[in-house]
Amino acid sequence: MKIVTIVGVRGAGKTAIVEALLRELTARGLAVGTVKVMFCPAFRMDKPGSNTDRHARAGAFPVTAQAEGETIVRYTRRLKPSEIYAHYTACDWVLCEGDYELPVPR
Repeated sequence: MKIVTIVGVRGAGKTAIVEALLRELTARGLAVGTVKVMFCPAFRMDKPGSNTDRHARAGAFPVTAQAEGETIVRYTRRLKPSEIYAHYTACDWVLCEGDYELPVPR
């Protein structure tokens, strides 16, 4: 697995670059995953008061939300990079958007 991080100031086009790289790499038949790092302290993946949020507040760890078209596993703590990338072992490439601290090529 190869990991690269795409960094830049807000509005610089990081997401557009990730999308272009995804199209090119997948067109070549490669398996590509992505990780988006966000620096907004107030951002939450789950809506406060939702059923899955209530599960987490009651002590579940992790919490999984499964619907017809997607599955999301929520951890109620910040994972270490090694814990995150352990989920990507089947990928040829992982594109990480916004991680300035990850010791990989930019």
